[in-house]
Amino acid sequence: MNTGPLWLWCALLFALATFGKMAGCYWAARSSGLDSHEAGAIRIMMNTRALMELVVINIGYELHVIPHTVFTMLVLMAIGSTVITMPALRWWLFRKPRAAVGDASPLTLQDDPRNESGKLDTEDLHTQRSCGRAGSATVENAA
Repeated sequence: MNTGPLWLWCALLFALATFGKMAGCYWAARSSGLDSHEAGAIRIMMNTRALMELVVINIGYELHVIPHTVFTMLVLMAIGSTVITMPALRWWLFRKPRAAVGDASPLTLQDDPRNESGKLDTEDLHTQRSCGRAGSATVENAA
């Protein structure tokens, strides 16, 4: 790793490995029903690869399947991706997630199910819930 082109190859390897794993994990998490903020956290956490990757590349190096320069690049990628995980996860978790299209607006005072005395009005709450389900208000009124 003593020339500029080797360092460029190392940077390209790091970028492609990180992008590939993050994109795949994000897609799988979104396909499983997680929202984009949770899927983003999953993709960042899944980017760590130090221990398993180091074991595999050590075996490949000892079997003379991986040349020394590629071994060095893979070690740097494994350690680097693991080191950046915690700062990236902190950044991701503490940023404010965007509201999804179609999200309900925040509750207002008119939506509060308590009556004037401050106690929960369970009859009104029950009516609101039963009217929200299709056909349930009709069944309850008919009974």
